[in-house]
Amino acid sequence: MDRARHRVPNTPPDATAYLLRDWCTSSEEEYLLGRVYHGGASGKKKWTEVSGRRLQNLGGVVHPKGLIPTPMPEWLATAAANVRASAGDLLPAPINHVLVNEYQPGDGILPHQDGDAYYPAVAIVSLGCDAVMRFAPRRDDVEEGKVFHESEENESGQSSCRSFGVFLPRRSLLVFDGALYERYLHGIDATREDVIDATVANRGEFAPATTSLRREKVRVSLTFRNVRVVRRALRLFG
Repeated sequence: MDRARHRVPNTPPDATAYLLRDWCTSSEEEYLLGRVYHGGASGKKKWTEVSGRRLQNLGGVVHPKGLIPTPMPEWLATAAANVRASAGDLLPAPINHVLVNEYQPGDGILPHQDGDAYYPAVAIVSLGCDAVMRFAPRRDDVEEGKVFHESEENESGQSSCRSFGVFLPRRSLLVFDGALYERYLHGIDATREDVIDATVANRGEFAPATTSLRREKVRVSLTFRNVRVVRRALRLFG
């Protein structure tokens, strides 16, 4: 990856993210969506309903004690290899788990952190619909002084810790690691219309008069990660 070319502009100094806008073609997007919905063992019967969306766990189930692996479908293993090749050294650990999230228009996901079970790097492919992902510094980091308060500024006059958004166009690949993974929460607002204001770091991709983005189609995201501990068998009790 050309880091200088793909780095998301206007993010805080400790919150580096990279966006490959046209990671896949329209035909590749159609193929991936077809596999998500009609991929045999990884198809409709594997959806789990959760608040605000439904999801599939592919590659295994993640428990606090580690990953109970299951075979990853061939089409997804190929996609994972392509993601890792695109991300380069941002994803040094092999991908062994993929979370598929489906968002109907207006659906979102609360601000959250992926946690210590995973290697601190993540890659997200967006399919079907554009959206804005929101990032916010963890409150305990701010309170403990690990990063600056939002009201504080660094020597350049920019806030070193502040909330911001990243526009994720369909067919794009977002990659982030390090402090952005460990010290920030990320989520998607439950709304049919994302606000495109000064807090959207890559707002420059829009015409100056653009103030909102309608979500009129289903969005599917593929989240690629590495679970640190893999267990062939797991005793949940005792």
